[in-house]
Amino acid sequence: MEKKSQEEVPDRVIDMLISYINREEYSNNSVFDEVTLNILASNVGAKSAVDYSLGRLKDSTGDIDSDELSLIIALILLSGKVDDGLRKWLANYLKDGDRISYLDRSHSFQEVIEEKPELYPEIQRLLGLRVDRDPSLLRIL
Repeated sequence: MEKKSQEEVPDRVIDMLISYINREEYSNNSVFDEVTLNILASNVGAKSAVDYSLGRLKDSTGDIDSDELSLIIALILLSGKVDDGLRKWLANYLKDGDRISYLDRSHSFQEVIEEKPELYPEIQRLLGLRVDRDPSLLRIL
């Protein structure tokens, strides 16, 4: 696992992972914390916790507000060692109801993109809207 400070992974998320390992359950009602747990579990190799967390995300219903969704997108696309299932969940969530258009009009999303401009091409790749060219096809003199 990459070195993360205590402040980057909140104690409540660590407690959720420990609860899952000990009792195979935990309580949580924050999608952002659920995504954080999923990435943490993936980084420490707790595959059953990754699967359980992903199932909870897939079962969750309702819309995520643009502030939280902006942070979730950045967390998933800029973190290391993210489970493919989590990336697919995000892609499906963004495609459902064309939420990416909704985000484009969001002030909080624009702030995140301004701070991390590399994020927007990653979103486009995730959604299949951007295919990178083979650099060998470019002629630069």
